[in-house]
Amino acid sequence: MYKMIAALSFAAFVAGCSKSIPDCSDDEATDLVKQVINDNLVEKYGKDAVKNATLKILFIKTTDTDKKSGAKKCSATLNVSDSNHSAESPITYNIDKEDDNITVAVWGIDDL
Repeated sequence: MYKMIAALSFAAFVAGCSKSIPDCSDDEATDLVKQVINDNLVEKYGKDAVKNATLKILFIKTTDTDKKSGAKKCSATLNVSDSNHSAESPITYNIDKEDDNITVAVWGIDDL
């Protein structure tokens, strides 16, 4: 299953309305990152292939904040595990706001 994730290099997701752009470590942001990764894996490999996978976003850092827009660039470690295996990979993601919706773009899931 972990090699499946290597094919994902970029994915994006748009979430509902929010008053401000969340911080990199906010639950809203990390939940969106996990949703982006999970949705992409399900689309590529099918629900059965990833149904037992657990995704964790660890060691989260804000690497940059755009002072004008409030958009954030983040780095973290993705931990993917199931009952038999566990693997980690560094990822980056951006959090922004577009038309009153929070957007998340994820990169770097190619080292597992």
